[in-house]
Order: sequence, then C-alpha cells, then structure tokens
Amino acid sequence: AYYVNDGSKDGDVYTSEPGNDLNSGTATNLPKLTLANLIGTTALAPGDVVYIDTGTYAPAVVSNTVVGTAASNILFQGSTASAGTVFTGSGYIFSVRGQHLRFQDIRVVGGSAGVVLTGASYCEFLRVNAVGQVNWSLRWENASNSNAFRRCVMKSTQSIIANAGTCRGNYL
Repeated sequence: AYYVNDGSKDGDVYTSEPGNDLNSGTATNLPKLTLANLIGTTALAPGDVVYIDTGTYAPAVVSNTVVGTAASNILFQGSTASAGTVFTGSGYIFSVRGQHLRFQDIRVVGGSAGVVLTGASYCEFLRVNAVGQVNWSLRWENASNSNAFRRCVMKSTQSIIANAGTCRGNYL
C-alpha cells in the first residue's frame, strides 16, 4: 500500500501525518504530499493500492507507465470522509493515461476539463464526481477504450462529454 496526504491531518482516514514528498509513502505516518511525486518516484505494480487521504490536491496526471493487469488492477482509493479527496485547479485536472486502473471516491472540481482519458484503457471509475468544469467533465481522446464509469456524477457549464479521436467501448 502507498499513502498520499495533503499538508493537513484534518478529517484524515488513512494517514496519521501530513504529507511530505521526501517521505517514502509506504506507511500511514510517512505519506507523500502529491500523487505526482508518488507516481514519479515509485514503480506501482499490479495489485498495489494508493490511498489518497482527505484533502485538496493540485491537478494530477496518472502516466502511461502506471499499468495494472486484467487480473490485478492498481487501485487509487480516495477518502470516504465527508470532505473527501478533491483535485482542483486550472486546465485538465485529472488526466489518466495508464491501463487496468481503478479510481474510487474522488472529486474533481474546476478547470477546463475534469477527468481526461488520453490513451487510457480498461480503467474503472467508481463514485467519481467531476463538477464545475468550463468545457468537459469527461473527455476521451487518443484511442482511449474500454473504460467504465459507475455511479459517477459529471456536470459542466458547457458540454458534459467530449469524445475525440478513435475512442471506443467506453461505458457510462
């Protein structure tokens, strides 16, 4: 298991200390501060679980080097506390490029696009809420395929879903 926490312990359910990118992220008292640092410094493997604690986080990119398998995906578990795990900022807020990944209990707020899949395949999103985007709450591009969204809420001020390129087999 790996742990990410913002700079606060308020409402935390998974960690006991604020995050610091100098930490290993491998213990509840040594969480990373950012998801970007965890992904950039750790070789996540099939079956790994990343607990992202209660708090507010900068935009994130889950790169194409993060790859699970059909039998054993990589889970990104947001906080189940009422304040939740919130990614916010400008531009594309939560970009996913990997394969066989699962995201649960995550909120994405603001930006020009909320959840953006760029060549992502076989990913599952459960209880992910993307609200308040100017353009798209959900955007598929660059042959993203076979991704599933279950019990998610998507709401933007213009279009809700934009499907670009040769995307196929994505399910809402």
